[in-house]
Amino acid sequence: EELEPGGLAIQEASSVYLDACALPLAAATEALRQLQAWRVRRIYVPIAAEAQPSRSSRAASLQQAFELRRVAEAGGMTLVPVVRVAADNSLHETGAAEDCIV
Repeated sequence: EELEPGGLAIQEASSVYLDACALPLAAATEALRQLQAWRVRRIYVPIAAEAQPSRSSRAASLQQAFELRRVAEAGGMTLVPVVRVAADNSLHETGAAEDCIV
């Protein structure tokens, strides 16, 4: 917490949830830089858990993830992967379950 002139306390944002991997790399990089300017220190990033990802898809995803991590670390931020898994399809058909964040 910092005090502004006049004695008002400012609370800094410490963490956010951002689907950075769904953005084009340039947009994700710009978003990370803006979050750094807002003094965000931890960014939770969802990672899709594909049953059988193609080799090229997996390579592209890893390359983007490492680039985003490099940008985040250069700005003093930490990327925290959040694995997103889908519930059983039979539950989806009845509407009884939603995707789960683990």
